[in-house]
Amino acid sequence: MSDGSAPRWWRRRRDLALSAAREAQGQAAVALLLLDTEQRSAFSHLDFLAGADAGPIGRRLRLAWAPVTAAADAAIAAYLETLERCDVTGDLEIEAATTATTDFTAHTAAMRTALADIAAFSERFTSDFVHVTSNLEQLVGDRRAAEQALAAAREAVSAAAAAGLLT
Repeated sequence: MSDGSAPRWWRRRRDLALSAAREAQGQAAVALLLLDTEQRSAFSHLDFLAGADAGPIGRRLRLAWAPVTAAADAAIAAYLETLERCDVTGDLEIEAATTATTDFTAHTAAMRTALADIAAFSERFTSDFVHVTSNLEQLVGDRRAAEQALAAAREAVSAAAAAGLLT
């Protein structure tokens, strides 16, 4: 369908198959973008929190994340292989276009499943995320208090030295 009009009667089946393949490839591309964005966001959050908690929470997060991200990476790799193999911008035969449609539709489903798994991971570990974040906030407050106490102690030592009380 080179000009966007109705399929030519002598190529109707072929043009419709190619149009379906292009539509399926477009949907898979959108799924890829959503999955990539969510995977990066979840990983950056996880990496920060697991790095902040080197204990059991951090280990549990990393262990739970490994199969989730592996499945997402596999879904993305399979899509990219099909994208390389099936050029839907050209003029494909009916069989090739139908195969491309089937493959891209399957990849869209796999990437949506991986996206749902990432969301479930984030949901499952929300309490751990909250726990680590609140501990970090407490550490920041404790550090500020310690810095203030240290500054006061330095001033007291300086005052004692100025008064000749230190030997």
